[in-house]
Amino acid sequence: MNEHRSAAPPRPRGRASKREAILAASVELFNSQGYELTSMDAVAARAGVSKTTVYAHFGDKLALYHAMAERAVTILDVDFDQLRGDDSLTTFGKLTTLATMLVESLTSETFIAFHRVMILEARDKPDLTSRLVPGAPHVVDVVMAILHEDAVRLGYEIRDVHAHAALFVRIAAATFEVDALLDADFHPDDELVSRHAAWVTHMFLKNVRPVSLWEADGDLTTAPPAPDYLWLAERVHRD
Repeated sequence: MNEHRSAAPPRPRGRASKREAILAASVELFNSQGYELTSMDAVAARAGVSKTTVYAHFGDKLALYHAMAERAVTILDVDFDQLRGDDSLTTFGKLTTLATMLVESLTSETFIAFHRVMILEARDKPDLTSRLVPGAPHVVDVVMAILHEDAVRLGYEIRDVHAHAALFVRIAAATFEVDALLDADFHPDDELVSRHAAWVTHMFLKNVRPVSLWEADGDLTTAPPAPDYLWLAERVHRD
């Protein structure tokens, strides 16, 4: 892994590939060195392009940082949109898969490193985060759409679908993200993430759907096993 990171990247060809190379280099350098210590010269060298090319694409370091962050979010948003349109999945299946994707992304090394940079720099450089939180994240919009479609299909009403969608995202992701930020050794395995996603989705839909519709699609008949959360007392104090 370290050998791969230290190897010089191939020189990109074409305008689009140069932009991608610059963004990839910025992810590595911003996340490993922080915002202040990362120079445009270093990004250019890592990307295999001239500093003039970097400035031509992004203008300044702040614009490059915003573009790097937005790129990571956009890639994830595309996956969420594809999931929403997957008619082979039930509502339970879509929300469980979405929760799994969200946790896996937010606890990845790249996202955690990025969030740590934001936390460290946010007070002294508020411009770093000013464009990153323009409103509700796209994932909330996707959950809203999934819940709305479920309500229309089964014939019930969700009074504030936006609030419910935001709550689902918070419950699904926040605890794992905080643990990963605070503990560098916290790497949730696939089983824990999967059980967490199923449990959260099950409990959430049971509180959203009317009792008479709990068994719709056959996805709420049996509760999944409760996940063995890391933050429970018996896990925290375990040797």
